[in-house]
Amino acid sequence: MCSCASCARGGPSAIGLAQLATEAILVEEVKRLHGCINDLIGVLALPAVWRGYQPAQIASTLLDALVRMQRLDFAYMRLSDPIEGAPMDIVRSASGGDPAAQLQAVVKGLAEVFVGDLSQPRRLPNPLGAGELSIASCRLGIDDGAGALIAGSRRTDFPTQTEALLLRVAANQAAIWLREARLAGERKRVEQELERRVVERTGQLETANRDLRSEVIERTRAEVERSALEDELAAELAAMTRLHELSTRLLASTELQPLWRRSSTPRSRFRTPTSGTCSSTIPTPTPSRSSRTAAFGRTSSTTSAW
Repeated sequence: MCSCASCARGGPSAIGLAQLATEAILVEEVKRLHGCINDLIGVLALPAVWRGYQPAQIASTLLDALVRMQRLDFAYMRLSDPIEGAPMDIVRSASGGDPAAQLQAVVKGLAEVFVGDLSQPRRLPNPLGAGELSIASCRLGIDDGAGALIAGSRRTDFPTQTEALLLRVAANQAAIWLREARLAGERKRVEQELERRVVERTGQLETANRDLRSEVIERTRAEVERSALEDELAAELAAMTRLHELSTRLLASTELQPLWRRSSTPRSRFRTPTSGTCSSTIPTPTPSRSSRTAAFGRTSSTTSAW
């Protein structure tokens, strides 16, 4: 009777404890879901900060956020550059230390992760310390060559469903904005190359324009000199033509014919001696009338012949 009474008294207490445990589990689940929603909102809000960022800046900010949100030991991202071809490795850890040494240790310790299926969680030795870590990884986007996101935690239950979901969302966001950053960088490189070619071509055109102006000036000067030489030659030719016409008119003039004839007539071979040239005087015979008449006739015929 007492035992039944004690059972009756302990029955409601056991039920109450079970209800309290259930309520505690529900509260914890609600808190976890609330934290997951907050983390998702934080990841989805990161693209507002990524505008104008380079791929390395995008990866660094995302890894810092994941280490803080999921209480990770480290977060690691490998980016494959489709342009240059060389991969880029970035790591963020919860503990301090030399970033270069941590990056080298993580890259060496996670080499086997890239062999096989990245979607399967696994336990690996901690590359940054003692013990083992639970490793969760996923690819960036659909293309396998874009890169990978890897997270490591000491918790054995890592990653939970919500943590795996958050990692996938973060990887997809990173893939989208990394592609945008690469396209923006490519556009910038193309614009810079185009601007460089425009500047180079402009310089070539300016040089060609200066050479053309110099050639035009030189040809103009040569044309002026040629024109002046032609005018000088034309003036000399006109003067020679006028001189030739003048000489022709002078030779054809009838008034100058007698002068020309007289200048071309031979002089007399005999000259009359002057007085005093000889001691004796030879008397000049007086021509008779008939001889004077004959001589006048000869003179008239000679004049007629001229």
